[in-house]
Amino acid sequence: MSNLINAPLNEVIFELRWKSDTSVELNQFQLLLGSMFSSLKDKYPNKESLMPDANLPLVAFIQKPTYRFRSANNVNKMFQIGPGVLSFNFVRDSAKDVISIFKELFDINNDNDMQIGLSYIDFFHFDFQNNKVIDYLREYMHINIETDLFDTNTISFNSTSGDIEDKTFNIAINTGFRNKIEKGIVVNSKLVKSDKQNIILGDYENILNSFHEELSAFFKKLTDGELYKNLK
Repeated sequence: MSNLINAPLNEVIFELRWKSDTSVELNQFQLLLGSMFSSLKDKYPNKESLMPDANLPLVAFIQKPTYRFRSANNVNKMFQIGPGVLSFNFVRDSAKDVISIFKELFDINNDNDMQIGLSYIDFFHFDFQNNKVIDYLREYMHINIETDLFDTNTISFNSTSGDIEDKTFNIAINTGFRNKIEKGIVVNSKLVKSDKQNIILGDYENILNSFHEELSAFFKKLTDGELYKNLK
């Protein structure tokens, strides 16, 4: 997909999730947060709280990012962390920077599972006022929604597959905006895998490489035909 001249890829998001809901685990997160910032402050010096109220208890933010750290040289290069979650816009070098530090500091519990996920977010410009979105999905994305009950100028569709080789695939298609102005169709395709924490952290590079290959192959199937030709 990176070789397409008009590639619709808007964002690639990497994510780790783990159990962090007991008082001990929440205290461990506070220590992890401080150590991550101290270790990465030269590359990610800009710290931003994502909590609407600092007085709210941390337990209210389980599996939600509480802080964002941005690069001084590139505002789009960032990572987010919260109790039980680490995520960032995926760039291979930055992924290694962040995860290598995370692996050093994270208190691995081999009895607990960890989830690793990768999302491709694609944006397709679409004129909702003068075209039917369900016709577009059928003709160009091979998703057939047949109904005479209603007509629509928006779209919201979500589907999750069962476990396939210990992985779960999810696709979400919604009306959305790019740069808060351009309206279109946002396609979020995501792969997720769960395993023991030491296995996920020890093999994350191979897992991500396989995720990239599978999500790229899915994109080609989704857009196969005229749509894919127009992206070249």
